[in-house]
Amino acid sequence: MTSPHDQRDPFSDVATVVAARSRLDGSISGYNRHASLAAQFRRSLEMFERSKEIFESTRATVWQTREASDVIRRAAMFERLRVEREAAANHRFGVEIGVREFVHSLRQEGVAPEKVLVAVKGRLAQAITATTPDAPRHDAVALAEDVSRWAISALFDAA
Repeated sequence: MTSPHDQRDPFSDVATVVAARSRLDGSISGYNRHASLAAQFRRSLEMFERSKEIFESTRATVWQTREASDVIRRAAMFERLRVEREAAANHRFGVEIGVREFVHSLRQEGVAPEKVLVAVKGRLAQAITATTPDAPRHDAVALAEDVSRWAISALFDAA
């Protein structure tokens, strides 16, 4: 019996060679497609990793910017508070000077000390109107106490 492949003529069975070559070509083509897809997947993963790193870097920068913005905002708020407290202290000193001048002028006119105190407290009450509202309760009480103390002190200055 002879083998299907005759050793003398390797191409004697052309249909078998054509079928094998076709399977080989299909396998190579399939391998190439899958290798191409695997390479594309690898490039996609590399791009993803780069994008992820850029995203993380951007997110860190955003957080740093937010933190810096918060620091600047707080610093500006504290500066406004400092300026307002300084302005309030200047006005408070102006009130003290005004109280002393008012008391001295009343004493020079011969007004009795008890009437001077009533006049000073009356001025304080009249200075607060709808267009010039009073300070917060704690500050208003502290100012009223200080005005009384400044008026009494000014009475002894004028004597």
